[in-house]
Amino acid sequence: DELMHPIVVKNRAFIVDSGGAGHRRGAPGMYVEFGPHDCNIEVGIVSNGTYNAPIGVRGGHDGAPAQQWQQQANGTMGPLDGCAQVLLGRGEGIASYSSGGGVYGAPTEREPERVALDVREGWISAAAAREVFGVVIDENGFSNQSQTRSLRAALVNPLSR
Repeated sequence: DELMHPIVVKNRAFIVDSGGAGHRRGAPGMYVEFGPHDCNIEVGIVSNGTYNAPIGVRGGHDGAPAQQWQQQANGTMGPLDGCAQVLLGRGEGIASYSSGGGVYGAPTEREPERVALDVREGWISAAAAREVFGVVIDENGFSNQSQTRSLRAALVNPLSR
């Protein structure tokens, strides 16, 4: 986009824990910041994920909703609607989260070794592995099988805690 349009992309990154949790992991959302390069530009925001985040099914969790903000030249940020037309001048910009994907199946059905790999690769946090997927990650980034079995049993049957 920077080659074809007068914009500068200042930052892009995947958002940890933004994909739905389930038997399979939903696609993560993206964070992006961009603004005009030595000119004014008009930006059209059309983000259905702001109002209708991807839903999970059969026990799978929803993906994170989209969000977007306008950054003023003085650095202050203000939220933007999911459908907006914005004129940006020098020093102004847009920051946004795209929605994460919704997913199928319960998080406790995901194989512990896949959850551990997701943590090592930075798609999900160790806290989400434990609290959502019921997987205990050891100090080397691998799943602790015995602690995971106990934790999952407690998640499925909370009275056993």
